[in-house]
Amino acid sequence: MNSYRLFQGWLLVIFGFLIFPIPALSVEHPFEHKHPVPGLGKTIHVTYGNNIFVVVGGDPVSATISTSPDGITWTARSSGTASHLWAVTYGNNIFVAVGADGVILTSPDGVAWTQRKSGITSPLYGVTYGNNIFVAAGYGKILTSPDGVTWTPRSSGNLHGVTYGNNIFVAVGRGGAILTSSDSVTWTFIPPVTTSDLYGVTYGADTFVVVGSGGIIMTSKDGKAWKSATYEKTEWHAVIYGNNIFVAMGSGDTILTSPDGEKWTPRSSGIPYDLYGVAYGAKTFVAVGIHSVILTSPDGNTWTLRSSEITDWWGITYGKDTFIAVGSLGLIHVSPDGHSWETNSTGRTWDLLGVTFGRDAFVAVGRNGLILTSADGIKWTQRSSGTTSDLERIAFGNKLFVAVGRNGVVLISPDGETWTSRPSGTTSDLNGITFGNNTFVAVGRNGTILFSPDGMTWAARLAGTPSYLEKVAFGNNIFIAVGKNGEILTSTDGVTWASRASGTPSDLHGITYGDNIFVAVGPSGTIVTSPDGLTWTSRKSGTVSELHDITYGRKTFVAVGINGAVLLSKDGLSWSPGSSGVLPSYLF
Repeated sequence: MNSYRLFQGWLLVIFGFLIFPIPALSVEHPFEHKHPVPGLGKTIHVTYGNNIFVVVGGDPVSATISTSPDGITWTARSSGTASHLWAVTYGNNIFVAVGADGVILTSPDGVAWTQRKSGITSPLYGVTYGNNIFVAAGYGKILTSPDGVTWTPRSSGNLHGVTYGNNIFVAVGRGGAILTSSDSVTWTFIPPVTTSDLYGVTYGADTFVVVGSGGIIMTSKDGKAWKSATYEKTEWHAVIYGNNIFVAMGSGDTILTSPDGEKWTPRSSGIPYDLYGVAYGAKTFVAVGIHSVILTSPDGNTWTLRSSEITDWWGITYGKDTFIAVGSLGLIHVSPDGHSWETNSTGRTWDLLGVTFGRDAFVAVGRNGLILTSADGIKWTQRSSGTTSDLERIAFGNKLFVAVGRNGVVLISPDGETWTSRPSGTTSDLNGITFGNNTFVAVGRNGTILFSPDGMTWAARLAGTPSYLEKVAFGNNIFIAVGKNGEILTSTDGVTWASRASGTPSDLHGITYGDNIFVAVGPSGTIVTSPDGLTWTSRKSGTVSELHDITYGRKTFVAVGINGAVLLSKDGLSWSPGSSGVLPSYLF
């Protein structure tokens, strides 16, 4: 990896006691106008203290707090306020969280929270503890407190963050604002070195490090004299020091690490979403951001996604005594039994839509022509597909992998590594494929059904319906295709098809065969079963989650869907929830 070094010389500045007017105040968070994405800020800031991590954030109508002993397992806590929380810190045996409307909360354990009177209604965006004092900073005021309970207003300014180190407080904010104080009472304004907005500040290795908009990174030994540079033209939102390194978070998937605050190395978060907060504790870095994303790292270099509200699971298969599910953000979910799951990043951010097992290997396909292969379901290698079309599904049969997708694309491979395009004879999207009775059958939009004995030469068959067909399975010497509005078609040869009554008006997204029974799944927890494909019975799933796919292995049916929904059944009739390890979005 390339390394980057701050290149400008020290800029000496003259400073005096802070007396300046407050610019026109805004109630927006400094990040909000830059990132108008649903779910923004649900996990905005994180700290560590009293042997737990505490994450704060919120949505448009409520504040959110969650705690974790290790950064992996999280528990939602009641905040008792509707005001969005922007920052949290720990000191003097107490957590202090601050946020919109001047809200301040305190907690001795991160579990039970009490609201305190701040005396202001303007937002507070940063809080720290040092020299036996809490300091909160925001748009309009700096507040101080010896105990987190009673607060006193001090100076004014449009500030985003504050920290303590080297016996001084340093606060940063809009337009390159930097303020310092040795006692938290009297504050000194440092004439700006930059006009960029400054969002995050930390202290470590005898150095203050500040990050902000436009890629700005600044360092100082004393908080008074600063040198600065830019790293790309991105937004750096937060920075922390731990385990002898600085770690900075920002827009997109880039994370920076540095031993000294000057020489920086880019790292990948593995996800394409903005990160807003980072903390270090229990030998672990925890980063948080948009879409309820939570990442952990032991060293700041390699990161593991622990939670996200974007956790749709689109496909699942079984092989080598292992269930493999694929989904959003190129994530792979692995389980030996369907109950306990481990999530692994492939380093790609395109959604994975389908997965199969064959020739002693797993092969996954997804958006933009993405194809990945793995011998164990853990380590994945990207293969060249030769297409940018979304690949929806993949099947294995007759010693051949066949993938299908948008605009009628069909790809074949003998090993999952080298792929060749084959003419399908259609431009309709192909959504599902299976192999049985020495035949490949693919289904898709407008009732499209294709038939091939070898995966290379394809012929269209009449479905007898214009319905959108989603998936197809083979079992008990019969092909079954499912689709919109509960559509079910059956065929003994893949050539002649007949419509069957499913008994449900719901779309059917996935189907499989196991233990002498067909099981199809869909939205709102829809599950229908059939012993022969002709007569179908609705089953109670116990969930309202949308189910995308289903497979059978280890004498167990496993269905997966939106928000990491997992359902298990031994017989296809009675269902119980599994644990995907994904936190529901309501926790944040």
